Amino acid sequence: MASPLRVRAQSGTERRGPPTAAQAELLALDRRTSRPRVCNLSYAIEIGGPLDVAALADAFAGAVARHEPLRTTYDGDEAVVGEGDRVDLTPRQVQDLEETAALAEAEREAGFDLAREGPLRASLLRLGEERHVLLLTLHHVAADGWTLRLLCEELSRRYAGEEIPPGPEGDCIDHARWQRDWLESPAAERELEWWRERLAGASPQPAGEPRVELRRQVVVLPDELTAELRRFGREAVVSVFALLMTAFEVLVARWTEVDEPVVGTLAANRPTPQSARILGAHYNPLFLATELGGDPTLAECVLRVGESTVRALDHQTLPYGRLVEELGWDGTRVPAAMLLLDRYPVEELRLPGCRVEGLNLPGPSIPAATTADLSFFVREVGDRLTLSAFHPEGALDDDLVLALMGGYAGILDALTSTPELPLGEVDPFGVARPALGTDGPGLYALSTVAPAEALSPVGRFDD
Repeated sequence: MASPLRVRAQSGTERRGPPTAAQAELLALDRRTSRPRVCNLSYAIEIGGPLDVAALADAFAGAVARHEPLRTTYDGDEAVVGEGDRVDLTPRQVQDLEETAALAEAEREAGFDLAREGPLRASLLRLGEERHVLLLTLHHVAADGWTLRLLCEELSRRYAGEEIPPGPEGDCIDHARWQRDWLESPAAERELEWWRERLAGASPQPAGEPRVELRRQVVVLPDELTAELRRFGREAVVSVFALLMTAFEVLVARWTEVDEPVVGTLAANRPTPQSARILGAHYNPLFLATELGGDPTLAECVLRVGESTVRALDHQTLPYGRLVEELGWDGTRVPAAMLLLDRYPVEELRLPGCRVEGLNLPGPSIPAATTADLSFFVREVGDRLTLSAFHPEGALDDDLVLALMGGYAGILDALTSTPELPLGEVDPFGVARPALGTDGPGLYALSTVAPAEALSPVGRFDD
């Protein structure tokens, strides 16, 4: 079904329309949570060098004027596109990183009144003549990882005075209308039938009591392991994500003793060329279920996981909420485990003459926005990979989670060093090579770092 996106409204006019499926879920979450930070994408970005503050403010102003999601408020469940507010980047003098961290934490905790204000905030802290920290917060309804990449690319171009490519033919409201039309089409029914067949063997578990807080533990994968993953990926012509997902599905299969574990990830869910250039929340949780029975080798597991992932991505358009409703899985804990790869798009903010780095600012446990018992976030920042594990308070023991993280690293190592190893011989708690360092029998000595906020950058680490 072709997308009927129209020419977007000019800045200064008001129009109304529906939110996307992902935005509707986030609006509902925003209304029911008592902790606004669960809906915030908050970043602390250090800028070193001769920053042109006026040029950066103009870049933000241009981006807000160009993209409707950055100047949209919400009247109940209806999106209202207005003129947007000017971003004030008047520098505020601060004394040190400790004061910066306190202000960043306060910014993360501050909610948005989406009925009255736009979903973007930015402020600039001045640590020295050529040292600033940009605090950037977007409500999740206006942004996802794909959005942040587009936004950083545009801010960089505007700051540098470069020509901005033509904008998308349409915006979030237009895409939401297309999505609603698609959901009433035969294509949506065919996609639903595909998922029914694909997940016929899944066994959802009751979600139980609502999860209030998530605990987070963060480790850094060894440089040697990260280098081996990239080498293996180049030689085998597979992506790092495919290797990370294979190891995760193997971990869950061996841990739970289930041959076809159902795990989750997030898809960008931008099925048309036009939607690929639109800001806003479009992502869609995606089920992955790979048959790992028959004692395949780790290399065969890569092929199986790759095939099942591609097939799932070919059916990513059906909203997660609609799928679980149709399957009768409302109020269940499926998937029980999730893996996400975050390439940290804020690193793509480039300001000529300046050095730009994300700051790792410690934060407490965070409100839960997932039903999963265990979620792994792998963040790629430069040449380094960090692994964060999230689990609800009381769901899993902290020591068990650290052991699972070590076992995951060990499976990644086995995958790259002994890909012909049969799955039946993989022990998540004993497959690491002693040469890379161990913490107990067969476990990686993973470097633990201070926890950072779930959706904030893990960049340079400050003592």
